Amino acid sequence: MRGIRLGPSASVAWALGMALALDCYGARAQSGPVDGLVSEGVQMRIQGRNSEAVERFRSAVELAPDSLRARGQLALALHAVGQWLESEQIMERVLAESDEWVDRHRAELEQSLRSVRSHLAWLQVDAQGPGTVWLDGHRVSSLPVRAPLRVVARRYLLEIHLSGHAPLRKEVDIAPGQRVLVDIATPPPPPAREQPEPAPTQLPSRANSERQNRESRARTYGLVLLGAGAAGLATGAAFGAYAIIARRQRDRECDADGCSIRGLQTDARGRQAATFSTLLFATGISSLVGGGVLLWQDQRGRTRVVLAPESTRGAGGVRLGVGW
Repeated sequence: MRGIRLGPSASVAWALGMALALDCYGARAQSGPVDGLVSEGVQMRIQGRNSEAVERFRSAVELAPDSLRARGQLALALHAVGQWLESEQIMERVLAESDEWVDRHRAELEQSLRSVRSHLAWLQVDAQGPGTVWLDGHRVSSLPVRAPLRVVARRYLLEIHLSGHAPLRKEVDIAPGQRVLVDIATPPPPPAREQPEPAPTQLPSRANSERQNRESRARTYGLVLLGAGAAGLATGAAFGAYAIIARRQRDRECDADGCSIRGLQTDARGRQAATFSTLLFATGISSLVGGGVLLWQDQRGRTRVVLAPESTRGAGGVRLGVGW
């Protein structure tokens, strides 16, 4: 745990004051092996030898598992060396009980517990087994995980090992106090063994044959309608162009006094071409729409998309859904 940087003399004075304040009960306690180990550990903490102090306090706890003073000092030392998970577990049990030392220093112990918890978070893995959960190469749980995992808040390489499937790996950032849920899509159980598919020995059934014939007819009709629609649009465009040309010729041959016989004939041919153009355009568009609908329905009926995990015997891996 990093705090404000102090000068050498100020740092020593602060450590000495905290250690003596939290161990004032030890000065009045009767001398014994446990008290001696705790006192040695306190002196090591004052000297900044926190790792050695942890070992002294562990020895004291082994000799006297019921000593709240020894367990509390161990939790404080673990806090100092950054072993926050174990420090939280021990400190919670110490604060759940009561004796003279705990009651005297409960405020300081609770403050240490709050500081420890500011470095921790929760990780919930929602997946069915069999399998295992790994963080940074260390196995932390089997699947299914019955309760959220208490972890130090930082970046991890999360690995999910599901039986019969390739490991799934994902980097996750876990912030202090956060609850992260990892949701794994449950794969079907892998086959016991792979067997080659038997060669077909029978002709397709009558129902399958009829279905294939219907699909083939639908595709054929769709393609024919698309072709007819394209031809109708092209022919309609040609008649439309002729109608425009005929109208221009009629305008040249007719004036305010009237039209010549040739002009009247040109006007009739232009009107007839315009009518054909309109009919052909309408037919072509209808054919294109009808053909497109038939092909779309046929394609929709034949398309199947299946998302499933693959066995480690082949390529691929497990599909993951992660929410955090």
